[in-house]
Amino acid sequence: EPQLTGYVSPVELAIAMDTFNQELLSVCVSDALECLDLASMVPKDTSAFYDDAHFNENGARLVASAVSSELLKMGFPE
Repeated sequence: EPQLTGYVSPVELAIAMDTFNQELLSVCVSDALECLDLASMVPKDTSAFYDDAHFNENGARLVASAVSSELLKMGFPE
């Protein structure tokens, strides 16, 4: 039985996050929902994140730019 430490390895975390993101995209497709795949647009490193889950200032800018561009394409006013 594996030893439980309360933490997952970086590889395990990356696999879990990718699995979650793929499932979310699948739900969007099956339910005909608009979905923006930010995981494919934001680098998975310290240029965009300050830890495993939270954007740093640059990451927040990248997300804001992607979301605003998508909203403009959908016809939302500037």
